[in-house]
Amino acid sequence: MHNNLGIVQKRLGDVEQAVNSYKEALKQEPKSFFPNYNLAVLLASEGQYQESVTYFKQALGICHSDEQHTASYEINVLINLALCFEQLKKYEYAVEFLESALQLQPKHQVIP
Repeated sequence: MHNNLGIVQKRLGDVEQAVNSYKEALKQEPKSFFPNYNLAVLLASEGQYQESVTYFKQALGICHSDEQHTASYEINVLINLALCFEQLKKYEYAVEFLESALQLQPKHQVIP
């Protein structure tokens, strides 16, 4: 419920409340993919790349441990991690995460 509230708050431009809602969702379900991913995306869009990396890594760990999440989720997380590390000027990590994404999707297909 709090994850959905965060989505609406973000769309309304209330970033602070959206962050609070995503964090509340994570208090209730820390191993839930979507609040981790949504919070990471929001933080990255606000230029908070280092904090964003923390939540993207949480989402990535959930992808690895939960068969319900498809490779496309994992690829999206890997690409977003690479973009964050690029912004942080940690290019070696950006390359590492992009190479991991390519291993999951070697034909450079469009990610849904």
